[in-house]
Amino acid sequence: MVDIYRHDETICPNCGHRLNALAQAPGISETGPPEVGDHSVCVECLLRLELTDLGYRLVDDNELATWTREERNEIQQTIKFITASRN
Repeated sequence: MVDIYRHDETICPNCGHRLNALAQAPGISETGPPEVGDHSVCVECLLRLELTDLGYRLVDDNELATWTREERNEIQQTIKFITASRN
């Protein structure tokens, strides 16, 4: 079962898709509600995002290079989960 956390509607800073919830892909070990600084992925354009106190911001490739292997793997798991859910 996937935990879904609702939040005020905001938009993806890349594609403008309306976002109003966060969910964790199965197999990701972090627990509890999302917090500022947590990583996510837009369900529409699949770009990497970071949760801010005002919504989301894009994570660029330079910043991605500073993430731990576990963080990069979790984002890839999330992208695979979203992609599989579309089919």
